[in-house]
Amino acid sequence: MKNIFGIILIFSISLIKINAQDIPATDNLLIEKFMKSVTSIEKVKIDSDTLAKVFTGAYYQVTTVFTIKDGTSSCESYKLVVKNGELIELEDLGITKKLDVLFSLLRDDFYLKNEGDAKVFETSLDKIYPLGWSDADNKEHLKKGNQWYFVRGKFFDSKKAFIVTLDQNSRISQIDYSLEALKKL
Repeated sequence: MKNIFGIILIFSISLIKINAQDIPATDNLLIEKFMKSVTSIEKVKIDSDTLAKVFTGAYYQVTTVFTIKDGTSSCESYKLVVKNGELIELEDLGITKKLDVLFSLLRDDFYLKNEGDAKVFETSLDKIYPLGWSDADNKEHLKKGNQWYFVRGKFFDSKKAFIVTLDQNSRISQIDYSLEALKKL
């Protein structure tokens, strides 16, 4: 749903820009000034010691907010990382997918060898992708073969989870997110 609001906002601004050719410059400035007055950007730095042990970069939750006549409504939220002077947008977790961007931000010196390392990794995930109130009771992690499963809640008859694949040296070789990581509860 948040994507719909973002698309509507972008489409509306595009229409103003396209139609700006017919709008006198003074009117256009007044309209743009008004739109800027009802739009703001909220930035929250995501910071923790465990996050810095696992991932590189500075993490932010950035939300575009617009004010409507009867209150305030959030439009779109982004998870952004600043690393080496570059802005990187993290993946959303709405569908099953490989998380190449998150993987690219792993520290070279982080290994997932034992339960202690798993707790540190899980705490880092909690900071970047916090659990909703309905999923908090389902949080767990477990290891099967060369994969760790960091469960983030239920999805119908399955559990949604981050699936972290390890190489023979306990180094993370891939991070995936699956809505059906653990099937048939």
